[in-house]
Amino acid sequence: MVEQLKRVNQLIYRAERAFIVVALLAMAIVVFLDVVHRAFASDDSKVLGAFVKVVGWFGVALEPGTSGHARAAAAMPWVGFAILSGLGWFGVRTATRANPVGHGLAAALGVGGTVVAYGLVQLLVRLMPNGLIWSQEFALVLTLWVGFLGASMATYENKHLKVEALQRHIPPGLRRWVAFASAAMTAAVCFALMYLALRYVRFNYEQYVQSQGQGGLVQGMSLPKYIAFLALPLGFGIMTLRFGGAAVAALQGRIEESDPLAGLVDDATRQAVKAATEVRIEADIPTEAIRPIREQPAPPPRSEPAARAARSGEVVVAQSEVVTDRHAVAEGGEGRSDESERGES
Repeated sequence: MVEQLKRVNQLIYRAERAFIVVALLAMAIVVFLDVVHRAFASDDSKVLGAFVKVVGWFGVALEPGTSGHARAAAAMPWVGFAILSGLGWFGVRTATRANPVGHGLAAALGVGGTVVAYGLVQLLVRLMPNGLIWSQEFALVLTLWVGFLGASMATYENKHLKVEALQRHIPPGLRRWVAFASAAMTAAVCFALMYLALRYVRFNYEQYVQSQGQGGLVQGMSLPKYIAFLALPLGFGIMTLRFGGAAVAALQGRIEESDPLAGLVDDATRQAVKAATEVRIEADIPTEAIRPIREQPAPPPRSEPAARAARSGEVVVAQSEVVTDRHAVAEGGEGRSDESERGES
């Protein structure tokens, strides 16, 4: 039974992840198309405005309605086409590949890509003369779904905020009960929020039904509000079940420890960090070779002649106890050594 519940939980997690990926992609595409439509459907050219401003810095005034302004406005589309084609050529030429593309083929690809992109933009402007006025509200609705389903995914991955420094100081015998109490209280809070969210969704549904589909809609869209806000009870409901399962698991002694490196590094790096923290570095010098530092022995007592010489201030030259071989003395010492040897013989 436990294994089946784990499989169901994993399937729900995969569905949440797939939905979030699709939602983020849809948000990016819709907002991008809205910005492109606003830029190309407007009578005021951004490139022309920038050109007029730049030439104005050099004392050339191109006022609207003059012949110079009209010529500049007629030339700006071709200037933009040349700039975009150049950017396409540069992108193809600098792309990392085994065999670099030649200048001619890169230029052809840049020009062709610019023509295709411009044709698609004009098709967008013709098919949607009013633009994507609903793009901002659509992005907000998807943001709501991504946020609450993402919170549910964080529950599955055990990545919610927690005071881990306090948990490390809890005695091992009490950790199970503390984890159970924490998960159970969190599940109760999520259940209460799910109940309130269901009441709010029901209110919007009744408003939509009573107005026969004319009210209770998202502003700028024909999407009912109860569908948009359905993410709240759905997210809180899944989190209630997952925190409840975590409470039962903690009561059974199965406490899941959170990995601080999860989602930040790959598995190989995580294993390397774990191995590095577990390795004990041994010293190259064995401990047996290290001798304890003992106190220096007291100096031997001075002899009576040495003591008298020390009191009188005389310098006493101590005889060396090291036996050395006989050797010649520098600067004529060799001759004296030979004479002494002959005298001794």
